[in-house]
Amino acid sequence: MISVKKVSVQNFMNYGQVPTELIIDSHKNAIITGKNGSGKSSILLDSLCYGFYGKGYRSVKSSQLINSINGKKMVVNISFSNNPSLNASDNITYSVTRTRRESF
Repeated sequence: MISVKKVSVQNFMNYGQVPTELIIDSHKNAIITGKNGSGKSSILLDSLCYGFYGKGYRSVKSSQLINSINGKKMVVNISFSNNPSLNASDNITYSVTRTRRESF
């Protein structure tokens, strides 16, 4: 089992040039709220699926995941640990980074 620690996105869907970081393991429980279309599903579902599998969660082409306003380099970074139930000294933290330069 893996435990996602944080997700960072830049130029991903409606997120812009400034990197946006969501730290997931800072609290036991969390609620993410916002208006429709504010990016809740984008940072939780689409960015995790793109980071791990190279495609979005919803039926969107990977070229459409790049922010359409600036069209610059997209970066998704996910940090996770291998087994959160083990002692902290036995945990190994991994990081996956996926980038894409331009839409086609």
